[in-house]
Amino acid sequence: MPPAGVNGVFTYGSSPVDWCEPNYAYSGYIAEFFNTVSSIPICITGLLHIINYKTFYRKWDSRVRVLGFLALAVGLGSVWFHLTLSIAGQLADELLILWMSSFGQACYFPIAVLPRDSVLTRCCFVGVALVSTLFSHVYPYMNHFALVAVSIPQYFGVTMAVFNRAQAPPPLLLKLFYSVTCTWAVALTFWIIDQALCATTLSWNFPHFHALWHVISSLGICQSLNLSLFLDLEASNRLEDISVELRRFPRFLGYFSYQYLLIR
Repeated sequence: MPPAGVNGVFTYGSSPVDWCEPNYAYSGYIAEFFNTVSSIPICITGLLHIINYKTFYRKWDSRVRVLGFLALAVGLGSVWFHLTLSIAGQLADELLILWMSSFGQACYFPIAVLPRDSVLTRCCFVGVALVSTLFSHVYPYMNHFALVAVSIPQYFGVTMAVFNRAQAPPPLLLKLFYSVTCTWAVALTFWIIDQALCATTLSWNFPHFHALWHVISSLGICQSLNLSLFLDLEASNRLEDISVELRRFPRFLGYFSYQYLLIR
């Protein structure tokens, strides 16, 4: 491994993290070809989110646009990391995920579960993000486990907001919740397979489960944003004045299409 320092962290292969896909197997310039290419759908998700919610963030909520730009940045960070396998690329990838998750929780953690407008709540979100950021520089190999742990409170908070209510949840809310749950379950399964069963997947001549994680994660990101936005609209009583419809683009891809809420 290259020595620590400015030059060292930007050096190809300086990251202690390496995925199952063989390095430089398809290109002499790209460390992990399929892991790099499969990061592009995350960028596309961010761009489509910015475009499709343009009217919404102009009229009601500019935070939606920030999350779109963060998703785009996450995709670019992932491309950089898998292109180079450098420490700088790894930190860019994982810290952008961390701050996108933290920003999303600070803005859209269900009000019915936790009053996010309080100073204590905001300090908690910022504190977790800062501690995780510092931790990532000390033990970079553990970052991806920490990222999963940081997302757990958001999922349980959303679960409570969906089901802990006097009346039955709206059908669209249930559809969004179950889509998010199934998508991230599949994505995490692919991530675990790549980590724990690398020798087996190599024997299958298919060491690309981390690439599949990227593709499914791009779907999970847009679905999670939709679910959080719907819960926020419901908590702020805006659903009484607007209509919300789930749209897919392109429609012929079905489940694998980009999903967004058409709000009128």
